[in-house]
Amino acid sequence: MTDCPEILTFFSELAQNNHREWFQAHKLEYEKIKKYLNHLAQSLIEGIHRFDPSVGALRPSDCLYRINRDIRFKTDKSPYKTFTGVYVVRGGKKSPYAGYYLHIEPGNCFVGGGLYAPEKDILQSARMEIYYNYPVFKSILDDPKFAKFFNGLSEMEKLSRPPRGFPIDFEGIEFLKHKHFVVASLYDEKLAGREQLISYALNVFKVMKPFVDFFNGPVDDVIKGGEY
Repeated sequence: MTDCPEILTFFSELAQNNHREWFQAHKLEYEKIKKYLNHLAQSLIEGIHRFDPSVGALRPSDCLYRINRDIRFKTDKSPYKTFTGVYVVRGGKKSPYAGYYLHIEPGNCFVGGGLYAPEKDILQSARMEIYYNYPVFKSILDDPKFAKFFNGLSEMEKLSRPPRGFPIDFEGIEFLKHKHFVVASLYDEKLAGREQLISYALNVFKVMKPFVDFFNGPVDDVIKGGEY
């Protein structure tokens, strides 16, 4: 598989020309990008499966997203996404489990993952997991190999006050305010579209495995307990 270094240029130009006429005129470029993304996804699936077989048997289509935006309920009617990503997770990209994510976007290329937008019962279960197993959770975040790439959890949509039902003097109360338990680490844009991105991402994902495992425990508790 050859490299696809033009991937960032394509998305940069698409951001400036986000309409069907431009996209159709550059369809051949996008077809090359799709081939690269399929190769990238397949390579990540195989690589992750070697150290985390719980992801199961996945296909690239289980991990890649459509470029078309759902604009039915959006004010912004731009038809196309100006970024792309690969999400390798047990059950595929719509799964409730925690997984591994790679993002390609001009000015915002990152690797990471975790438990994103969990349903109410799973969110509560994840918070309980942190509360009852805080030393384990903190040791994962503080591990030097993990801290080399990640500086704590993403702050997006974090609550301003602790959720109900937990003592406010709990040592890890700030973590319980999160609605998503995800991490992200920027990588050099020069890797985007290159074969080297695969080995780089797999190295980061391998370090992430204890973090992913920690949150898949409470997901399993809800699903196997019949609450999901």
